[in-house]
Amino acid sequence: MKLNKKLTLAVAGAVLAISSQAFAAVDFMNDDAPFKTDINIAGHNGDVQLYGIIDIGYMTVNHSVGINRNMPNNYYPYSIDAANAGFETAGAPNTGRQSNFINGGMQDSRFGLKGGIDLFGAGDTKFKMIYQLEAGFNPLNGALNDANKALAANNAANCPLKKDCSVAADSSLNGDLFARQAWAGIDGGNLGKVSYGIQYNPFYEITGKFDPNQKSDSFSPLGESGAIGGGGGISANSRMKNSLKYANTFEVPAIVGEKGKLNVGTMYQFGNNVDTDYGRGYALNAGYETSMVAAAVAYNNFTDSVKADTNSTNASSPLKFGLYDTDAFIATLKITPTKEVNFSGGYQWMTLNSAKDNSIAYGSIQGYSPAGGTAAVVNNSSKGPGNGHGDSQDIDFWWVGGEYNFGERFPVLHGLKLSAAYYKTDVGALYGDHADAAAGNYIYHINTETAILDYTINKRFDIYAAATWNQFGGNYFDLVKPTQGVNKDVDAYGLGVRMKF
Repeated sequence: MKLNKKLTLAVAGAVLAISSQAFAAVDFMNDDAPFKTDINIAGHNGDVQLYGIIDIGYMTVNHSVGINRNMPNNYYPYSIDAANAGFETAGAPNTGRQSNFINGGMQDSRFGLKGGIDLFGAGDTKFKMIYQLEAGFNPLNGALNDANKALAANNAANCPLKKDCSVAADSSLNGDLFARQAWAGIDGGNLGKVSYGIQYNPFYEITGKFDPNQKSDSFSPLGESGAIGGGGGISANSRMKNSLKYANTFEVPAIVGEKGKLNVGTMYQFGNNVDTDYGRGYALNAGYETSMVAAAVAYNNFTDSVKADTNSTNASSPLKFGLYDTDAFIATLKITPTKEVNFSGGYQWMTLNSAKDNSIAYGSIQGYSPAGGTAAVVNNSSKGPGNGHGDSQDIDFWWVGGEYNFGERFPVLHGLKLSAAYYKTDVGALYGDHADAAAGNYIYHINTETAILDYTINKRFDIYAAATWNQFGGNYFDLVKPTQGVNKDVDAYGLGVRMKF
């Protein structure tokens, strides 16, 4: 016991000594990367950086179920289920106003380590090992992002009436420590980068770059929903586990502007988003950018993707898991005619298909025993909006908007930016051999407008005010649920502060 205690104290002392030496000259408010330091391992130079974001806001929503701090976005105004919890009983009370402090008004709070170590040179090419580990958490309670925990909490045993439940949705963040990113690879300079691990789907990176509203986790559909914000129809595919990725950038002539670049990449996922023994996924992407114009396209395809949902009938198995095959395509464009203004937009097409494997036996999925012990193709006899029942369902999504930088025109307003965008979601009818005559009644759409005013105080801190307006419509609301007083307009407003280090 005494030996272990002495060893622990010795290790802690060594870590503190190294940390104090490495970060002795840190200028936290002004350094670009205050917690980055050079290292040397057996004669190989490298670097390591501790980084993170802490984003805390206050949000009010006119219609929502209760807050859930396990989710990356604690409220969910873009979600039908979060806004309209009285579906199960005709005339049930609509959800009321909810207001509270939230994590991730603009970005999910996170911390991570990244860096690299020089390996060797071959001619003019230098090879370097690179790595990144990143965890998402809620600074209001210290808990890791865990969407499955949020889904399980909404089991019928915990909230018999849906209006008394809390915000929940499937996600790629389900309680693992480094669930946001965990990969290592080799950077070969002009030869490109090869990496393996948990990595962003190209759709996730593209939507982050081309969403005028910074892919806000709480106010932009692209940040709120992993299905359209990175997963190509299934949220869990926003991050591709057990994936091998190649990416490279080439200098090319500029059509307009300066510094033309061509970005290309490809990814392959060994297995589905749960287990390496079943399914697979792949993605291809390409992009072109100059100082005035940028464009990007990508395609992905997944088989046996697993989508989590609340099992409302069995408290002993709080989650059920559906199986899907998916196809998705995205195209985006950004134009920057002057330094103070830019315009951007994009289009996504996604198809959810019934998986070719009717069911897959799992003893455990992300720490939960699945209902029936399997992940299975969803039964067509139990329909609902947007769940891919029947053989197939198409989703079309597009957006357009822009950003204005006041500081470029008015120096006294340096750091102040206003962004706004319109987003359109169209969920199509079910079709295929098992879709019945009522399939067309499950068509619906969401019209979303979002505006964000963001003021950068310094390199570390910014404050923001945001608003989003969501209008739900279509056959599902007009024909299927006409007597239940559904909330067709869901508005949310918020203020927040974000720290980056």
